[in-house]
Amino acid sequence: MSDPNLSLRPFGVNDIDTLRAWLDAPHVRRWWNADRTDGVISAAMGGETETGACMVEDDGEAFGYIRGYPALSHPNGLWFGIENVTDKTMALDFLIGMPDRVNGKLGRAMIRAFVIRIFEDPAVDRIVADPARDNWPANIALKRVGFRDRGAINKPGVNAMLLTLARGVFKP
Repeated sequence: MSDPNLSLRPFGVNDIDTLRAWLDAPHVRRWWNADRTDGVISAAMGGETETGACMVEDDGEAFGYIRGYPALSHPNGLWFGIENVTDKTMALDFLIGMPDRVNGKLGRAMIRAFVIRIFEDPAVDRIVADPARDNWPANIALKRVGFRDRGAINKPGVNAMLLTLARGVFKP
């Protein structure tokens, strides 16, 4: 991991209220569709993959949430028809829930730590993310980890950027 004080721990039932509060916080709601909250909580508890959902801690204090999942398992089919997204592609969702932790380089550190974990699986060829077009903190954090901007996702009702990170270009 790039920050020795940063740790990822599995999301658990005791984290549900914290995640709900974070999803409702103004700095997260700006880019969050509240209708998806129950789905996110359900997915976090399901742990569809070995990487699953994690709470991110700095010096033992939870400040963020991150999860990886097979891209083609997205419930709304977001990743179907996107160039180079295959059954070997993982998708990434994340947030910094504590407003005082935003813009402190922790987003970049947690993404990097989680990407390293995802790429421990040799079957994964790339990781994709879909931050809102105007969510510059997320876009910048992803790019600083090595994600490449592939433009907007052109699907009805989607206002997101497509960022990808191929295994071959990631520098841990």
